[in-house]
Formats: sequence, structure tokens, C-alpha cells
Amino acid sequence: MLFIEIAVTHFVDEEKRSILASYEAPTLEIDVASYQGQHWTWELLGDCVIENTHLKRWIHILDQRNLADEAFQAAKQAALLQPVPVTESQAVKSPSAIRTRFWIKERMVDTIERPFGIAVWSPYDPELNALIKSIVRFLGGRWQPRFKNWLIPLEAKAWLFEELTKHSSRPPERKP
Repeated sequence: MLFIEIAVTHFVDEEKRSILASYEAPTLEIDVASYQGQHWTWELLGDCVIENTHLKRWIHILDQRNLADEAFQAAKQAALLQPVPVTESQAVKSPSAIRTRFWIKERMVDTIERPFGIAVWSPYDPELNALIKSIVRFLGGRWQPRFKNWLIPLEAKAWLFEELTKHSSRPPERKP
């Protein structure tokens, strides 16, 4: 169910807004005041009511918070499916990977820098894995089941290393 208010001389006021909200139905107001006094045709009506968006505004959106969350999750999923862009400077890097080892909760956590992203690997430990998962997910990281590691964009390296260093009991060990 959707309510549509056609506004010519009287627009939805606060009293009517609260009444419409009590029905819990999405409500759209279409402002046709600028067309007042014109001869209506089907073409003009279709243009005004269906085609133009600048004449419309939402009075009440059904479950706006869930819609915003749903849109955010859909956008995030679409972004995660996009390939990680590689700049020319990243593409010409030597094929040898740079490894950095962190020690968190007496367990090693290795990062491997590649031209396409940074792989994060650790041995199985539920507590450690939960910590790493929360860090890399925040950075847009994706689990790579084939390699049993996380992959994050190169642009997130500084923040990743800062977070891993915060939790590390020893200074990071860098290996070419």
C-alpha cells in the first residue's frame, strides 16, 4: 500500500503528517502547484506525476532504517565483488612478496604484500581469528578459502599495520 498526496494549493502539514504516519504506509507528495491553471493533458499528467522526480518528496518512508541498512549492505556487497584496482606503480613492483610477522596472543600473524593486495594469515585460534576478522572486515577484507587467508586492499596497509602493532607483544619482523 502506498499513499500519494497531490499538492496543488494545500501541502501536507504536521497534523496530516502524523495521521499518515499512524497508517504506517509510505506516503509520497507530488507538488503540482506550478501547473495550476494549465490545461491538463495525458502527456502533461504523465510527465508531472510519473516522470519528474523533482516534484516529489517522501512524507513517510516505511521502515526507513531497514531500507538504509539494506541499501548499505547491497552497496557493500557490490563493492566487494569489484576487482581491487591496481595502479601502474603497483603493477611494476617486483614479484617477490614482502612478509611482515606480528606476534599476537603468542601466535604469529603474517602479512604478505602482493601487487593486488595484502594477505593476512594466522594459525587457527578462535580468539585470535575473531580479532583479525574484526580488523580486516572493517577494511573491506575478504576471506580467501582457497588460500585460507584474508585479502585486503593495499591502500589499507598503514591502518592494518597500526592495528596489528597495537595488539602485538613484540615488534614486527619484516622479511623480503
